[in-house]
Amino acid sequence: LSTSARDYVKLMKGATAHEFVDGGKHKVWMCPASPEWQEFYIFRDGVLVSEPRFGCDALYNDISISCAAPFACGNPGHTHLTSGPYMIRAYRDLLNRSHDVCAAIKGGQRVPIGTEVIVENYIDVIDFCHSRAMAGRQGAFEWGGDPNGMVESIPLFDYVYHEYGPVRLDGFAKLSRRFGEIFYLIAARVYLSGAILELNYEFSELELFDSMDGPSHYLTYDYWTEYREVADPARVHKPYLEFLRTMARARLGFGRPYLCWGRMMPPLEIISDVPRLSLDYDHFNVFPEQDTARAGTVETDAIITSGWAAPRGLGFFFANISNENVSVKCECDPARYGLKDKYHVDYVTQKTRKEVIALSAKLTMEFEVPGRDVVMLEFRTKGAVDAAD
Repeated sequence: LSTSARDYVKLMKGATAHEFVDGGKHKVWMCPASPEWQEFYIFRDGVLVSEPRFGCDALYNDISISCAAPFACGNPGHTHLTSGPYMIRAYRDLLNRSHDVCAAIKGGQRVPIGTEVIVENYIDVIDFCHSRAMAGRQGAFEWGGDPNGMVESIPLFDYVYHEYGPVRLDGFAKLSRRFGEIFYLIAARVYLSGAILELNYEFSELELFDSMDGPSHYLTYDYWTEYREVADPARVHKPYLEFLRTMARARLGFGRPYLCWGRMMPPLEIISDVPRLSLDYDHFNVFPEQDTARAGTVETDAIITSGWAAPRGLGFFFANISNENVSVKCECDPARYGLKDKYHVDYVTQKTRKEVIALSAKLTMEFEVPGRDVVMLEFRTKGAVDAAD
């Protein structure tokens, strides 16, 4: 659909054209079954990972096979089948070929390939995806269907596919104070759902970090390749950066067996009162043709939570997105999660681990979640405790 794609079709005199009609308009896509396009695609990926000027350690396909790609080809000059299954296999074959070629260039090391959003047809050949949906009011595409902020996000993809599907990137976040304190809510949601927060610079400039000065730059979608300079860019808001570090360390530290590799489970039920927060937002990082800037506030609980299962046990996470420490009381029925033997419960933070209780019945627990921090309750059987330690 891009100008470059149409130019390439003209260059090849239509040999690669993947023609179809969408909304009454004739459109052109690169056909994955076209030998000419296959040759160019594999050549391009090989250059990106081998050429020292680029040195790419991952590849990303925007607006591609998982987002808006047609599953039929209407080019009368192509002799291949036009059915959906055939075209899906052609896309899959192209991705697998790219994996093989890039790995050979990297001495056997896999080069991750990602796409904008994801569909089930490609979960085993895609390594990461840009999913867009967790940002709520700050999402650049999804907000229009929820003008009053009444829709609750459900991490259904993570419940179904997390332990073997591609890693999700999500959030459309910025690090400037202008983005708003909704940053804490978005970052906590994204990480506790097993995804990775995306800092997005498609529509506005990179913020300045400490020791940086001068202008900042970005490429805008207005003409796909317009290079814009911002003379007085915003600076990084340090509290946002610190919370991002906190969540990332939890994912890669004590939460790694669960948030990276685990299977999502229902969270524990919180039976205590949880403070409500009003968080400001400024949605300025917008796609100019698809969205409009807006600002306001959202209401949310101070505690964001999720539950996970892994071979070593169960991990229940509690992120506090407020400034104040919050006391949390929750109930757990271990039988609901398959724990039938005597189990241990540890209270885990980035710096500490302490055993809270060891029993085999239902329990009610009360603990504290420090402000702008995340903790885990880990449930493990005695055998799992010994193996893990």
